[in-house]
Amino acid sequence: MKNKPSESTERLIESLYVKKGLWDRFIQIDPQDEIIRQIADAGEPAAIPDLLPFLIIGDKRSILASEKAIHHLLQILKPADFVRFDEFVRQGYPDWRVRREPWYLMKPTDIGHLAGMGEMSVSLLGIASCHTNGHVREAAVRELGKTDTGTELPFLLIRANDWVPEIRSSARNFLLNRIRSDYIHRLMDWLPVALRLSNVGRDDHSAILDAVRRLLASSEARGPS
Repeated sequence: MKNKPSESTERLIESLYVKKGLWDRFIQIDPQDEIIRQIADAGEPAAIPDLLPFLIIGDKRSILASEKAIHHLLQILKPADFVRFDEFVRQGYPDWRVRREPWYLMKPTDIGHLAGMGEMSVSLLGIASCHTNGHVREAAVRELGKTDTGTELPFLLIRANDWVPEIRSSARNFLLNRIRSDYIHRLMDWLPVALRLSNVGRDDHSAILDAVRRLLASSEARGPS
């Protein structure tokens, strides 16, 4: 997973953040939502962090375009990419505040807005669960716990090692409720993220890991003989 977009995608991102004068806005050919669609079409997940602010400060069209773009780009990532997803979402650079400050200043009350975005909501809540604000992460984890499609699993597995004990506990409880026979195939999809818990040390993750091992060793996991 690349941490930086290509030069062509970076130019598109830069064009989103250039302050326009009245004449520039008048003659602009590509509005923000169209530029965001072009970024989505470029297919580079590294662009995700710079699209996040538009979920907070964009107009209706750019918000919708950003939702779709972020959801689309997130699907490109492989399960192994989520092992370092926290760092990926929070990646910074010298002038990051110019672009991303609206996202980093979001409040827990904004989570309800993300939760109401239909099929795209889990992607957006998952990213919010990696927010620097612990209250935002906690609210996002609670909303993720209401989903049982399997798409919530990588984010709950990441938050099981959160540095805030209450968030770790919440994520762990949601996970333990999902380590069951009808979730086997979904869990297997995210094994790289689950195995990450054996190499991190903010808490004892043996309850989760042992439950996963028992499930994978069960007759349900082996299928019909």
